[in-house]
Amino acid sequence: MYALFLSVIACAVVVSANQYNDYGTISHYPGHHSNNRYSTSDSSDSSENELKSRSNSDERYPEYPGVYAPQPPATNYGTNGNEYRPPNNVYEQNEYEQCKEIKHFSVHKHRTARADIKTVERKGKTYNIIACPNSGKPYALVAKKEGTDASFKFETEFVIQDTILLASGYNFDYVAKCDDKNFVGKSFNDREVAIRKVTCVELPGPRPLTGF
Repeated sequence: MYALFLSVIACAVVVSANQYNDYGTISHYPGHHSNNRYSTSDSSDSSENELKSRSNSDERYPEYPGVYAPQPPATNYGTNGNEYRPPNNVYEQNEYEQCKEIKHFSVHKHRTARADIKTVERKGKTYNIIACPNSGKPYALVAKKEGTDASFKFETEFVIQDTILLASGYNFDYVAKCDDKNFVGKSFNDREVAIRKVTCVELPGPRPLTGF
């Protein structure tokens, strides 16, 4: 009889120890921490609170029994309860660092074609690849520049006023690099020029440049 009594007491101790391990040991995982609501106490009120806490947490986090982790708000709010947004100067700075888009223009008294402009990124740098139509005709790729004329000599003199010659010929590509706020490139005579507007001027023949 005395042996049976000791066996019952031993079983009660084992059950009590198992309950302590289930509810008193808090599972931790990155980003979440335990708080006082999970601390083990000998009082019956504390045990009831722990049971309620575990019941609620198991519904939301079944893979982490006994752990409650508050959900982050759907919107990130600032210190005054207003929605957090990055400073305006972040966007302004990015826009400032972008080069102005190269535009097209027409040359008076000449047949022109629209240049094809593609933007590419390479090693953190921005480039424009400019090409005239591949139509079997020779073209002069020119940039707008007041006070400068590009002259060609065919049967008669062929002058493209207020332009600077970038390249000429058949089926060619011209590369301009973004530098601060404008695209820049080399002119036909190897001078660095800012390129804001371009056009392709159809030439009557593949003759060399005679004036610049």
